[in-house]
Amino acid sequence: MQKNHYVSMFDPRSNIPGDGVHYRLVGPFTTLDEATPHVDRTRTVARELDFRADFCSFGVLATEATKPGVLNSKILA
Repeated sequence: MQKNHYVSMFDPRSNIPGDGVHYRLVGPFTTLDEATPHVDRTRTVARELDFRADFCSFGVLATEATKPGVLNSKILA
């Protein structure tokens, strides 16, 4: 199956390794190069919506998921 790329946020939730959650915020994109330019804007919007995003990391996640990212309407509009 084809991998899709999402701008994602990783919330560590605790100091226990492996105890975090990835959130697919923007995407899916077909390539890493399409997703990467949206990382900074996604981080900014996420921090405006919830101060806890300051404690999370942002990047691009490759996955087989196909659902639209939860911030697509704010970032891609």
